[in-house]
Amino acid sequence: DKISCSGKMYLEPRHPRYEEGNLYDFDVISLGYQRNLSGGEEWYYRIIDCLGKQWTVRKNAPKNLEPRFPVKIQCLVVRIKKGKLFLRLPDEGQDPGPFVQGETYPFLIVDQKADPGDGQKYFILQYEDGLRYLLREKHYRHYRMHQGQQIYCRVDGTLGDGSPFLEPIHPVYEIGKEYWFLVDRLEEYVFSNGSHQKIIVLKDAFGEEIKVQVNEEEGKQWAPLGKLLCRVKRIRKSRVEVEILSGA
Repeated sequence: DKISCSGKMYLEPRHPRYEEGNLYDFDVISLGYQRNLSGGEEWYYRIIDCLGKQWTVRKNAPKNLEPRFPVKIQCLVVRIKKGKLFLRLPDEGQDPGPFVQGETYPFLIVDQKADPGDGQKYFILQYEDGLRYLLREKHYRHYRMHQGQQIYCRVDGTLGDGSPFLEPIHPVYEIGKEYWFLVDRLEEYVFSNGSHQKIIVLKDAFGEEIKVQVNEEEGKQWAPLGKLLCRVKRIRKSRVEVEILSGA
């Protein structure tokens, strides 16, 4: 599914029937209308897949215009993660709004709620046009954000429903700038094929770990030092990714 910055590999077994990016027909169980987590209202279909698992698919339509109740609907498999299907109707998805990739925009934290579906807590962010967006709380607890606070977020791609992925500006670090980080330890990963990978573990200003892949010589050079000068390459879900420049 992905390889983390430290080299850790996440595996997703191939689904016996569905592949990401393809369209499939699903049997419809029910049609309903609900208020979503961000406070908006939406129609939804409850469908069942080939393994007997049920999923919810949103339908964009005004409240007073009830969609037809079909026997089957066709859905796009946007993503498969931990066996869960992320589905949407073809050519439908949340409007990405007036946002440009890589740009930063102000949002107001208007609420904080737990999603009954996945049990996760979310910040509800509102843009100046009144539209609302979700931000998973667990990645940003050390930012100490709270309801009523204005924050700035960078648009860093899109989610499966077409809505923007919002990355709050880090309280300390800025992409492209250089900072000193404390060296915590040197690790070594040993893989089943016999290969090895050295990992320098740094600590950021909040005590969060930053793992950087290094070769044998770099490990010997950097690990004994107390701190390293690094350039911030990326910040995603509050996790800081860096490249090592020098030591002290």
